[in-house]
Amino acid sequence: MSKIKENYLFVYGTLKRNFGNNVLLQFSEFLGKAITKDKYIMLSSGIPYVIKECNLYKNIEKLNIFGELYKVDMFTLYDCDKLEGHPFFYKREKIKVILLNKNKEIEAWLYFVNNLVFENIPIAPVKEIMFNNKKIRCYCYE
Repeated sequence: MSKIKENYLFVYGTLKRNFGNNVLLQFSEFLGKAITKDKYIMLSSGIPYVIKECNLYKNIEKLNIFGELYKVDMFTLYDCDKLEGHPFFYKREKIKVILLNKNKEIEAWLYFVNNLVFENIPIAPVKEIMFNNKKIRCYCYE
């Protein structure tokens, strides 16, 4: 008998609690607040966009992304894929995140924006969080 692999989803925008699209995660287990282990760029113009690399923003500081971590089933992941336009508008990829309340590294899915031109889109707000007795600057969509 094979074990079903657990899926973790890191959300940083309108899928977070207190946002309208969080209804898609209503039957998923909220694990807590988390940050990405690696650093990325986040843009925000009505909705947030996380990008890995972009020549237009090569001089912008990459930071950890602040968000929430959920344990999701395949049906929920599929519904989120439809919302995010995976793999055309956003592309879902596995990354490492740190679950802050447990100081635990977990592999999770994140939606990166896919192949768009980003001229004149503002950088997302930055906030400082305390983690392991030090301040960490993160992009945070609120």
